[in-house]
Amino acid sequence: MNDCILFSNNYILVKQRKLLKKLYTIVKFRPSFVIVAVTNSGNVILVRKYREPLGKEILELPAGLKEKKGRTALELAKRALLEKTGYETKTWVSLGQFSIEPSIVATKPFVFLALGAQRKPQLKIEEDTQHEEYSWKEIEELIRKKELTDSFSIAAIYAAKSYLKI
Repeated sequence: MNDCILFSNNYILVKQRKLLKKLYTIVKFRPSFVIVAVTNSGNVILVRKYREPLGKEILELPAGLKEKKGRTALELAKRALLEKTGYETKTWVSLGQFSIEPSIVATKPFVFLALGAQRKPQLKIEEDTQHEEYSWKEIEELIRKKELTDSFSIAAIYAAKSYLKI
């Protein structure tokens, strides 16, 4: 096995590996997480955020990157939900880790389900993020209409629906 690093920064590592006369490109992102936050009224919280690679705002679940040392992914997810949406909850369920694109990406982000999320009044949230609540039926419609296209968010939503038996 022979690895050659092509690019590396604080967020991503791209390397090539030669194995049995075949060349593989492998991408590793910093560990990350996504949160399916469900309010007491049963709505799912999505965020609307500008994504430069796509050149537009998109709807997605609240998410974040894990720091290299220190806090667990769950601790960071709790903080991220509060900072990105102004919601918090005490009930968290780990839905595991999912592969994003296993043919090239080696990172498996964490998926968390946050139940009974409540808005914390008077809390300042991230300026570049807007949050919105949608019913499960509206989420399905957003996916059908291609208004919610983030594949990781969609996979996490279906994992939550399966867990909740919706």
